[in-house]
Amino acid sequence: MAKLQTIGRGLVLGLLLTIMAGCGEDAATTRPVLVTKYPSYGPRVVPEAFKDTILERANVENDLPFLVSGYGLVVQLRGTGDNANLPTTVRDYMIKQLQVHGFGMMFHDLQNMPPEDVLRDKRTAVVRVDGFVPPGAREDDLIDVQVSALEQSYTTSLAHGTLFTAELRITGADPNRPGGSERGSVNTYARAMGPLFVNPAHAVNRNPTEAMARQSLRFATVMGGGMVDFDNPLVLRVRDPQMSTSRLLERRVNERYQTLADKASRISAGRIVAAAQDEGHVYLYMPKAFKGDWQHFIGVVKHLYLNGDPGFLARAAERLAAEAQKPDAPLENISYALEGIGPAGLPAMRGLMSSDKNEVVFAAARAAVFVPDDTGEAERKLRDMANTKDHPFRINAVQTLSAIQSTPEVRSDLRKLVNSDNNLVRKEAYLALCKAGDASIFTQVIREKFMLDLVPSSGPPMIYATSQGLPRIAIFGTRSAVDTPLTFSAIDSRLTITADQAGNQVTIMFRGDPSAGELSKSLIIQKSSAEVANIIARLGGEGAEGERRFDFSYAEVVALVQALSKEAKLHATTLDGGMDPVVFSMQESPAIEDTVLSAPRIPDLSRPQTPDSKSDGPEGAAAQIPDSASTQPAAPAVPVPPAPASGARAQ
Repeated sequence: MAKLQTIGRGLVLGLLLTIMAGCGEDAATTRPVLVTKYPSYGPRVVPEAFKDTILERANVENDLPFLVSGYGLVVQLRGTGDNANLPTTVRDYMIKQLQVHGFGMMFHDLQNMPPEDVLRDKRTAVVRVDGFVPPGAREDDLIDVQVSALEQSYTTSLAHGTLFTAELRITGADPNRPGGSERGSVNTYARAMGPLFVNPAHAVNRNPTEAMARQSLRFATVMGGGMVDFDNPLVLRVRDPQMSTSRLLERRVNERYQTLADKASRISAGRIVAAAQDEGHVYLYMPKAFKGDWQHFIGVVKHLYLNGDPGFLARAAERLAAEAQKPDAPLENISYALEGIGPAGLPAMRGLMSSDKNEVVFAAARAAVFVPDDTGEAERKLRDMANTKDHPFRINAVQTLSAIQSTPEVRSDLRKLVNSDNNLVRKEAYLALCKAGDASIFTQVIREKFMLDLVPSSGPPMIYATSQGLPRIAIFGTRSAVDTPLTFSAIDSRLTITADQAGNQVTIMFRGDPSAGELSKSLIIQKSSAEVANIIARLGGEGAEGERRFDFSYAEVVALVQALSKEAKLHATTLDGGMDPVVFSMQESPAIEDTVLSAPRIPDLSRPQTPDSKSDGPEGAAAQIPDSASTQPAAPAVPVPPAPASGARAQ
């Protein structure tokens, strides 16, 4: 026993000596290391101007759209549907969906049919529905969804169809497990429904013979027909995982946006924007006022300085202003950093706005216009760019003005820009006025199918139709009409628009095709004024009380207007009594590249680089900023919407 006591006293003495030794100058080296489940990458190597920003401390994850899918039922087809070869699992799933959602109550002509008979009807087709939920999407955001006929189906055309409510989940269109995999079946991430939009080039071709046309008609889009069911946060992955760092990033983002919200800024953030989840992740909830522009939101967040002291931020803005004047300056990064600095950086931004370099002036004005304390100088600079005919940043300026809460002065300028002879400028100005709900545009909703906009304009006559987002047809100028006398036919000559003599009236006639299962088997005849707006409204289904009406889809109406323009049968009366042809323009697919700034970016921003690679060149070389995806695990394939930290609710 004595020997054991001696050994025990020796152990205690040894432990005390060890602790005392640890209290010396090298105490830090003996402290226990915190264990984290995330690997550490260390700070990113960034140019000196971006030291101590979130860009240096974190990567961005969950910044790719992710696919959700499901099976749905398209109805109101013109005898072109087919469900004979459905897999048994898909058929059983669809029957259950029809029973659960009360299908018959929505479509009168199929109201009394049991689900099995609905699937046998040639006016219906089971389809695959796909949608991409964008990064930063918020609950109730609208997205476009794609609809496609099933591979084993003999459905020949989705034209004129309407999608019945479809639930979209992870792998929801797996034929072996319809409705989603075991991982994704519990959560519905989006729901989709609404009229289908097929390629207008083939929309009125009932019996196409070309293989490309036949294949095209098996695909369609529901424009703005998907609604996101959850908040899909962007994620900051802390490069050197520590809870203190996560909390710091959370605090800086919330300080930036909640301060602005308190000042009734143009970008109100609500109750919470950032929420630290653990030592490795901070979730970012994009303020809805960004209108889905997640690139703008994350661009500012990444360039926020960790030190929020106004004096420090003012000095940082001065350094950024000096960098902006250098050749090949990373102006987009500088612009985001200045916007993140906010009011403390306004003196530096105003100095840059007096530069003789267009790209520098735009970068500074673009940043300052989102700062609530700006005196209006940035807005005036952008308005000057937008109104300058050959300014290299004219389109960029219009796009930026459309992203802010518009002022009377901005709306006045946009109304003038719809008169421009540059069609791209006119379209951007029109879309900006639509966002602002400007009273100068008269809008009529046509049978809940599309919006018909009359855009007062003294510029060249034009008709513009959208292909993404909400379906809209815009008529620039209010005197557009069809030529008379007129003979126009389409849809195998079953639709005609005629006028025997010059005048202000035309006759529209359509005979339905009984073999196609169309309800309008008898002849429908309507008189209409020759104005294009009136003809469009009638084709879409408007008419007098008790009058038999047409029922063409948005895609079919667009196709018919496009055909009238192509055959040079549309004109606009000029102020001096002359006649100008009306140009038709279809919205193009959104550009992949970022058009916010045409100024240079930081070089090699997306060059792959290993997490532990070091700079071989001088510290701060621009090429040493690797893309976030190269230094982190791949973005998750499925979303993980978290509950906001500390009991706060995302807004």
